[in-house]
Amino acid sequence: MSSADATKTGKRAGFGFGNPAPVRQIASTTVPMATFAVLVWIVPVYLSFHSRSIGTSWLIFAMLVYGVDLLNSSIRYLSLAHVGIWSAAAYSVLILQVHGHLGFWASVGITAAICLALGLAIASFSFRTSGYYFALLTFVIAQLINLVFTNDFRGWTGGPEGLFLFERPRLFGIDTSQAVPFMRIAGFAVIVIMLFVIVVRTSRLGRLAAALGQENDLAEALAIPTYRVKVGMFVLSIVPAIVAGVLYALQQGAIQPDLFGPQVAFAVVLVSILGGSGTLAGPLLGAAVYVFAPEVLPFDPTVGYGAVGLLLILIIRFAPSGLSGGLSSLVRRAFGLARGTLRPRGAHE
Repeated sequence: MSSADATKTGKRAGFGFGNPAPVRQIASTTVPMATFAVLVWIVPVYLSFHSRSIGTSWLIFAMLVYGVDLLNSSIRYLSLAHVGIWSAAAYSVLILQVHGHLGFWASVGITAAICLALGLAIASFSFRTSGYYFALLTFVIAQLINLVFTNDFRGWTGGPEGLFLFERPRLFGIDTSQAVPFMRIAGFAVIVIMLFVIVVRTSRLGRLAAALGQENDLAEALAIPTYRVKVGMFVLSIVPAIVAGVLYALQQGAIQPDLFGPQVAFAVVLVSILGGSGTLAGPLLGAAVYVFAPEVLPFDPTVGYGAVGLLLILIIRFAPSGLSGGLSSLVRRAFGLARGTLRPRGAHE
């Protein structure tokens, strides 16, 4: 590769000075985020209790997907360890409250420190591998984390029977045992995570990670510390998983090991692809299909998840950019068609 080609590749990947700043990126998504915030505030009031529960699960699951997608869309590594971090956060925040008798925010702070340290250890070890070996290793780590909480910490977690939080805490004066305000909290947490993703992707580390994902050999040739970039992106990408774990524990009020089984690890990766990797709306769209399809379709839940798998195959075949990219393409085509229809006759002449 010539030096000119390397320079062009570097600029496209994020080495140049033409990258949009986080403020500009956030400003471009102000209207969609404001619309989403209004919907999250209004819609829960008109939903049934079951619908609120499913809707909250969708929002929390989407947070987890944002973390996996942040890593995959930047350095092109599929991590299945995020589900292990998710379970560690859920278990830790309940253990510290139930057995440690700590307040909610103190429990959250300690939980975040534990999970970030765990993520750093996982990344430092896992990035000695790559490709399928990395995915397999992180999958094994996720299952080991769940087994440790189930068996080795049985006295704290209740083992297979689970751990229960009987008195829900208040967040910002809001009773988290009430479905409507809790769904609103989950919705606004999704918005915060979206902003976090934008900031990370447009940061210097995010641009280096994107460059590494596109041209790993070029990044090494330019003396970029690829290993440290990978580890840094991994640690940042588990932040949404930590938030999702804390909120999931509060929503459920009880944590059991089967909630974090191997099927969840694979589902998160598939949902990331389904929604459209690297897009801001992708995790929300993919998680919506995964969570709501078994509820909406008039089939057994197992058949519903099978339908999601079939949909994934069709999307990969006909819309490789995922649901988000497919919908954007349809909107652009519809807008172009409407503009062409409304154009005065003879305007093109």
